[in-house]
Amino acid sequence: MFLFFVQFYTYLFTFYAYFFVSFAILRIYFLSFFFRTFYANFIFSSFFLFAYYYYLVPFFLTFFLYFVFLFFLSIFFLFFHYTYLLFSLVPFTHILTFIFRCFFFFIHSHFVYFTYIISFFLSLANFRHIVSSLFRHFFLWFYFKDILYLFSFWLRFTHIWFPYYTYSFLFFMIPNYKIFFSFLKGTFFCLPFFHFFFFHCFIFCFSFFFRLPVLRILIFFFFHFIYIWFFFEQNLFLFFLFFFLSLFSLKISFLAYSFFFSFYKIFLLISFLISFLIPFFL
Repeated sequence: MFLFFVQFYTYLFTFYAYFFVSFAILRIYFLSFFFRTFYANFIFSSFFLFAYYYYLVPFFLTFFLYFVFLFFLSIFFLFFHYTYLLFSLVPFTHILTFIFRCFFFFIHSHFVYFTYIISFFLSLANFRHIVSSLFRHFFLWFYFKDILYLFSFWLRFTHIWFPYYTYSFLFFMIPNYKIFFSFLKGTFFCLPFFHFFFFHCFIFCFSFFFRLPVLRILIFFFFHFIYIWFFFEQNLFLFFLFFFLSLFSLKISFLAYSFFFSFYKIFLLISFLISFLIPFFL
């Protein structure tokens, strides 16, 4: 009965966090245009992160672990922010920076709950500077975070090592040999491992050959269609559900690089109000 409760709560947490963290990223993307400095983005976003996870995870011990983790994570991002500025001054290092971010995601991806927080904070690290330097050539970064949530979402349904992640999370994230071997089995020998490195690195390198956003969108749809079809093992309901969700996020990102940028700000303002008010009514 206890395992059923933990599993049910985790599934509920997954669906809840997936949609509302997506709204949070849209909100931070919108608010980053009003705050010019990295510190203002970090402080303002930390307030909403506190509000979300206070209602999302109603355990004091869990929230205390989040607080301690975010404290050290903030110090790391202050260092990483200036390191990124240094890398941007050197030619041909933006690809190394992207690989470093992928590696950073990979190290923390097995801490399933923390994946949402790390992805959330990566969207805060002086977003305007990142867009103006690296991600103006790679606007699929938005999809990278979106598919990262799908990757973390898929981890929740692995049949053999789901309880180990739950228990390690409750007991101060202390790993043991079962978690280690299950992590190897669920990561290195399953589809998300190949998707996580090959898919995004290939799209990242291949997108440099196409200047037009329309061609990049077609490339993304082609590989994303194939991946989701095998990802959900030919489940038509889940396939169309997440395919239209990706289509929706793709349309939003395309508006950000089109002439309807003012409309995009209005839309993000509406999504900001909705995502901020909904948790208080749940």
